[in-house]
Amino acid sequence: MILPGHIVALGSVAALFVMAYAVRALGVRNRWSAETQRKLVHVGVGVHAITLPFVMDKTAFFGFAAMALAALLVLRLPWVSTKGPGASVHSVERQSWGDVLFLLAVTVLFVRSPGDPALYVLPLAVLTLSDAAAAVIGTEYGRLKFGSGDRRKSIEGTVVFFVVTWMVSVTILITATDIPRVNTVLLATVVSAFAALVEAESWKGLDNLFVPCGIHALLSFNGHAEPLLLALIASGFLGAIVIADACSKWTGMTSHAARSTAVCLFLTAGMTAPHHAIIPVAALAAHVASRRDAKNPDKDDLDFVAVLCVIGVFWLSAAGITGRPGTEFYTITFAGLFAGLTVLALPTRVLALRAVAALLISGGTWIAHHEIVDMNGTDLLWLGRTEAAVTAAVTILACAVGAAWRPVTPFRRGPLFTVAALAIPAIAYTAGHLDLLEHL
Repeated sequence: MILPGHIVALGSVAALFVMAYAVRALGVRNRWSAETQRKLVHVGVGVHAITLPFVMDKTAFFGFAAMALAALLVLRLPWVSTKGPGASVHSVERQSWGDVLFLLAVTVLFVRSPGDPALYVLPLAVLTLSDAAAAVIGTEYGRLKFGSGDRRKSIEGTVVFFVVTWMVSVTILITATDIPRVNTVLLATVVSAFAALVEAESWKGLDNLFVPCGIHALLSFNGHAEPLLLALIASGFLGAIVIADACSKWTGMTSHAARSTAVCLFLTAGMTAPHHAIIPVAALAAHVASRRDAKNPDKDDLDFVAVLCVIGVFWLSAAGITGRPGTEFYTITFAGLFAGLTVLALPTRVLALRAVAALLISGGTWIAHHEIVDMNGTDLLWLGRTEAAVTAAVTILACAVGAAWRPVTPFRRGPLFTVAALAIPAIAYTAGHLDLLEHL
């Protein structure tokens, strides 16, 4: 039996296909550029996404998300992406996963704050309106260029992105929230500066994930902060970017990778208690130390940035779906990542020595993780402390031993350790949640 919600979900996906086809047909007839077609689809999809919480519940949305993902993959097929409706999105020269990442961002926002004007609508409105306005101005009037490859942007476009984001943020915060006016101006400024910088620094469409999820995090955890704290947050954000840029040569990272990493770590510290950023920062140091034998360290650096974001988004989404916090699982994941990268940084290639070092590093990491978690008494809520300790120990040991066994890494580190460090905590989190449901 097909439920009405599934009919709505199917109709929503069909509407997106029709829109993409219509934009392509009009684009060919009126000789619109590939970038113009892509942005028109971008705006249409953004407006459609904003309406989703008002026409479907969570169950229907997950059906929509699954069908939308399948549709996006179909649009990437060779014939569809060159001559069919997918050409309105994929006919630009640069490669991008922005469409899939946008769907991921919408999913994160939906499960965490469906229909909330500030936490759901504002991030999507910024991505929809600011990005389109910046693209138009940057393409037509941009003269001061910066960046390279698929990061080629203009100062004019970035300024427009900031201004439009500020206007959208102030409008929604004043009309749809009870945040004091002074806080609204400061918060809108922080959001605008963050979003403009992230959009300028992102590559391969990652701004479609980083911008809305970052804005959501800033608003969730700092929406009702005191004006002085907001001012300090803004100063800290800009200071982190300046310091990262200045230290990029010392770390051997490109300025782009260093600034992008600073943005991610800033969000990491802002989304939870500051001491929960200790292990992610330590993981960054381990990554820098372990990258000396990488075949392509620049790509490894950007992989690490993506890893930081994927881990944060994963646990934000898990907490939104289940209603149970995933803070300790978040720190366990980074502890495993730190242990594995630290073992990779060891100079010796003797397996026996690396195995012993892996055990010592695992023990030290487990103790450090335990002390950090105990700073605020974080608990798994549905599991006891023994299960929490075992989950952390197994994750850390698995990553460390894996790195010791394969010291020379012809593969890309980021994806490998993300899977290894996420798998065990994710299984434990799921098992704990199911166990809790059985006792309700």
